[in-house]
Amino acid sequence: MSLRLTPLAWAPWLTLGGVLLTASGPLWAIIQLLRTIQRDLYVAIRSDGLCVRLDPSHGERVYAWDSVLDAQYDASREVIAVSLASAEPLCITGRFSELGLPELSRRIRDARRLAVWDRLPPRFDGTEPETSSVPDSVK
Repeated sequence: MSLRLTPLAWAPWLTLGGVLLTASGPLWAIIQLLRTIQRDLYVAIRSDGLCVRLDPSHGERVYAWDSVLDAQYDASREVIAVSLASAEPLCITGRFSELGLPELSRRIRDARRLAVWDRLPPRFDGTEPETSSVPDSVK
């Protein structure tokens, strides 16, 4: 004698529900990741300039190093004021990747100083890494 917990007529529907429920997990994760990326706020120090996205409703803005004059941290207001050549100062508040505002201000100033003298090294130069494991002496 066989003990059946679900009626035979329900089996296809329960199987379909299980498949849909299992497939919806990764889809939900992808949707949430895309929403998080769209709300991401950041300050990026790049070789071509200072890239900022401080408001989720606006896109990122890149300020060339030639237009960045200075970055000063104001402890009384807890803000970094980035002086720009052709616009009013850019105010940066908040916390970025476990980095405090005084340290971020120092890093912006250091990067600007290096970029003005064309000494800011890119983290990725665009070339493909060499994948050959054969030494040149054998070739």
